[in-house]
Amino acid sequence: MAEHSARVLQLPTPHHRSPEQDAEDEPGWAELHVHSAFSFLQGACQPDGLVAEALRLGITVLAVTDRDGLYAARRLAEAARLAGIGTVYGAELTLSDPELGNPVVLARTLEGFRLLSAAISAAQLAGAKNAPVYDLSALSAAASSGQWAVLPGCPAPDAERRDIATVAHRLQRLTDLFGTSTVHAELVDHALPEDSVADDVTVVAARRVGVPVVATGAVHYAAPRQARLAQALAALRRRETLDRAAGHLMPAPTAHLRSYAEMQRRLARHPGVLETTLELGRACVIDLDELRPQLPGFPNPDGFTEDSWLRYLAERACTARYGDRDTPDSETRAAWRQLDHELGVIGELGMAGYFLIVHDIVQYAVGRGIWCQGRGSAASSVVCYVLAITAVDALKHGLLFERFLSLEKAGPPDIDLDIEAGRREEVIQYVYTRYGRRHAANVITYQPRLATHDAARVLNYPAAQIREMTRHIHHAPPGPDVDLPPDVRELAAQLHTLPRHLGVHSGGMVLTRQPIGEVMPTEWATAEGRSILQGDKDDVAAAGLIKIDLLGLGMLSALHTACDLIHEHYGVRLDLASIPQDAPDVYRMIARGDTIGVFQVDSVSTLHVLELHWPCPSRRRIADLCQMGTRSLTATGCSAPGSDGSAIVAEHIVDAAQAHTGDESLGVVWAQWAAPGMGCGCCGSANLLDHLLLFERFLSERRTSLPEIDLDVESARQLEVYDRIFERFGREQVAVAGIPEIYRAFALRTQPRVRARQWRRSRGDPGSLLHNGHADASVAASRAYTR
Repeated sequence: MAEHSARVLQLPTPHHRSPEQDAEDEPGWAELHVHSAFSFLQGACQPDGLVAEALRLGITVLAVTDRDGLYAARRLAEAARLAGIGTVYGAELTLSDPELGNPVVLARTLEGFRLLSAAISAAQLAGAKNAPVYDLSALSAAASSGQWAVLPGCPAPDAERRDIATVAHRLQRLTDLFGTSTVHAELVDHALPEDSVADDVTVVAARRVGVPVVATGAVHYAAPRQARLAQALAALRRRETLDRAAGHLMPAPTAHLRSYAEMQRRLARHPGVLETTLELGRACVIDLDELRPQLPGFPNPDGFTEDSWLRYLAERACTARYGDRDTPDSETRAAWRQLDHELGVIGELGMAGYFLIVHDIVQYAVGRGIWCQGRGSAASSVVCYVLAITAVDALKHGLLFERFLSLEKAGPPDIDLDIEAGRREEVIQYVYTRYGRRHAANVITYQPRLATHDAARVLNYPAAQIREMTRHIHHAPPGPDVDLPPDVRELAAQLHTLPRHLGVHSGGMVLTRQPIGEVMPTEWATAEGRSILQGDKDDVAAAGLIKIDLLGLGMLSALHTACDLIHEHYGVRLDLASIPQDAPDVYRMIARGDTIGVFQVDSVSTLHVLELHWPCPSRRRIADLCQMGTRSLTATGCSAPGSDGSAIVAEHIVDAAQAHTGDESLGVVWAQWAAPGMGCGCCGSANLLDHLLLFERFLSERRTSLPEIDLDVESARQLEVYDRIFERFGREQVAVAGIPEIYRAFALRTQPRVRARQWRRSRGDPGSLLHNGHADASVAASRAYTR
């Protein structure tokens, strides 16, 4: 008989190691060519998703190289910092010369990052929206500093990759432009039939030109499961369906991240490439936290610094507001003490230039007859008040400056300026003109795609059917009650997580001392004359940039127009500071809740709060309205979800109720009613039902009729809420006990006008009120207990 032998499994010994032990000793992999979702309609994964997969695979260095931008830089930095992964920043540049293709430029140092960011900014502003124009001589000059590494990048679909002369010619053109010490040949293996030959050709061509060779995955998504999504994005980019774009889509799900072990197997016949790639990746790791921008210098008069000029302006204005420093009046002395304190803090934090810039913007608006008003925590500052940035006397109202700015508080101050909506663009253009477009830019927002529409369109559904699918879908993903084909629903859910394009922030502007494009690239917005940053407000904060919000407010335009009409017809000139604050008809209107359409006091929850807060005519004063706004995190903040805000609102309401009724037990009732877990919006938890039952018990003990409580429920969770009710009480018990009367308003209301109509109907019924999250629940509880 023939002898048979079996392979003996070697146990771990000093001379034999397990695969797990070998993996622990792997040096990790450096992926240097990655497109994130911010290569719009090209990459299929967010930076945090790429980092998560890289961590799983043991990748130790990860780059993001989006098309013509550094959009994902700060997001990559944040996610990679938590994962302990080194970060490399680069971009794939769309050059006009087809022989050069779309090279990937990696920054070796922070100076290289500045140079790359500036090069992208210059190209974006030299061209049109989504059509940058790069100056090749400027790129060559920037590369000559040795701060970049350049890879050939993704080849064009029609590029010849299997001809040595053609590949060598392209590498030679790149070295002529960027320098031989900068350019690296790039092996990309997506397991396609031509990849093996193309890699062999690239190695030979690189030897002829004299450049080193590295390997990348030319990654467009984190894992193979996202390949279908990447194909859909490619079809959307071509404005075609998946079927029509089939010949132009990547045929295999192989443009994903890979581990060191897999790359080692793929590069086995190309010795030295693995080590060269790791060496380059480690050499390009940089920390963006070391890149700290500064505010632009303010043009002070001769003989003044920023600190001394701000002090001069503030002291002059303080004299006009409160009187001379030597005035014995206690209020005046207090104002000067506070002014000195605030100026000391501002000077120690180096923020004098910021206040001078905001003051300059306000003065421009005032000089042009544009109504302008500071808002937010800046109202706590005497400096802001005397400089007319705000119109609130912080001393008179007892506001705390440290809430706005202090040595202990992290982060810069936040001064938001409300400007007449129709004239805000004048102010924005003034900032561009005054400080230069190289030093000022708008902040962008990333808009979520119209996911369902795009999914249905790329899957080739008829236009009429797409319109019917999306008729009731807005920014939120469709709920289970929306009738959608399964393939559309699945693809739409994936598209919904990705940005599709950029949108201009409602008013955020950023100013820097050095050219802003060296910190974060800029590009043209769709709006004429607007240049925007390649980062949203979170990216701006992460970059250490200071944002000034110039917000358009239609109500300011309405007030200005009204005051102009009053002057025209009655000869009385009014402005924001001189509008009477003691008109009794206005307070009666507010107490009745007739504030639908009035800025800041027209939400449903605020209407209830106003009614509760002024239970008697003696409390109808502007100070009470301001106090309510302050203690409830502004009146409009009452509707915001979250236990912190609602607790403050409820505390204030309960205080008012206790003062009005003398019933000290109301605070105990509230403490039980506002226990954690009540939820808001999509409130489908059993905890909510517990709280409603607790509410019912208290009402019955007080012999108070049970009010109607309406709950806004997300469509996606409406059935879940019903199921939990029936599960808790049983369908028979619910019907017998009349529970539907208690819970009969678990209804969908997505349109504000429906809520407004419901509010108007409820005003005639003292037992009917709306529930819109935590704050309205507090109103419901307090109102019922104080009857």
